[in-house]
Amino acid sequence: MAGTTLLAADIIPAAQSVSTPNARSSPRERAFTAADTARVDRLLKLVQQGLDRAPKIAESRWATMTRIEDSASELKAIDSTRSESMRQRLDPELAARFAMAQIEAGKAIQAARHRQWALEGKTTPARAAERNASVIAYQAPAPEPALGSAMLRALRDAAVVLRRAGGRQLLDARAADLIQLGGADLLAGQIALKPLYEIAH
Repeated sequence: MAGTTLLAADIIPAAQSVSTPNARSSPRERAFTAADTARVDRLLKLVQQGLDRAPKIAESRWATMTRIEDSASELKAIDSTRSESMRQRLDPELAARFAMAQIEAGKAIQAARHRQWALEGKTTPARAAERNASVIAYQAPAPEPALGSAMLRALRDAAVVLRRAGGRQLLDARAADLIQLGGADLLAGQIALKPLYEIAH
């Protein structure tokens, strides 16, 4: 997804941020090894991949007139995430919060797209057929996915790093480099990363 860099100030309220203009080279961040940084990067890259999928899901749901909200599928995804997190030896409550944050972030992007397309009068074959009172057949998008094993392993490994002193500054710096969003989608970045800022020190 092309866009501007998501800055730390866009993710958390300024009053709560402990980042500084020199956050990327601060002594606290330098205490982390390359392996520590790689663990955080791996998770953030997976988060970005999830955010990148959201516009395509929005397009599919727009074309098929499928609701963005799907509570049943979301609950099923969260339950699946809890079960898998225990197999990965990860706190299931953290996993559930993080999974819900990714779902909500995707929905925020989808909702922004739908509002934009509604204002633009965007038409799709399915919607045109509806206006003509035709019977249309379509395949609804797949339910919201649970966090896969790779994402949960990345969350488990990154959480250990972020809970150390200086973890918040490290997260600030790496998110600024790796989470690329712009415009209305900045809100999705805030939502997706909120559980990480809640555990970062």
